[in-house]
Amino acid sequence: KGAFDTGYRGRNADSAGLAQLDECLRSYGPGAEPIRLDLRSYTAGVIASTWPLEPKPEGVSYPDTTGMAREGADPSLGALISRIGRGINGLALADTFHANVAAECRSVYQQVQQRRWAVIEDVRGPVSPLFTSVMTFWLMLVFLSFGLQIPRRRLAAIVLAIGIVSISTVMFVISDLETHYGGLFGISSASMREALAGMLR
Repeated sequence: KGAFDTGYRGRNADSAGLAQLDECLRSYGPGAEPIRLDLRSYTAGVIASTWPLEPKPEGVSYPDTTGMAREGADPSLGALISRIGRGINGLALADTFHANVAAECRSVYQQVQQRRWAVIEDVRGPVSPLFTSVMTFWLMLVFLSFGLQIPRRRLAAIVLAIGIVSISTVMFVISDLETHYGGLFGISSASMREALAGMLR
């Protein structure tokens, strides 16, 4: 649960950083418009690749996400965010205002990169598949031994069944929370979609 909460907060911080970067580029003026287009493409690509079962973003072009992994760093999206950084570094410093805005955008971009890598690393849950398998096998043996020892009465069988269902539910929740972007309790795409909607306004 702690790892899931960290991943949830990291994704929301990443979304907020992308929206903040777009606002900064918008403040710079028309000279930053090509960079804003790349930022929209990157944000839409993240949405389409991380939540492939949800509706695809509309109104913006983005890299093909067919073969992209749901979690981890993708080379094409990494190249796109790097191109955004090079574009920000190449902004013309026509006057003091534009110089200050460009410096602010570079600072926000660095924060976006840090949050991006934090999100990528957050998907590595603390519970290994081997640990889960061993724990499941151990619980099966425990309840098997209980089942062999309880009296052959209906009440005892009901109590044992309730215990099995309770522990199985706990194991299901643990396994589901390990999958940050899938399953029943997966992290929502709402914050990323709100950031993209703000970029398209």
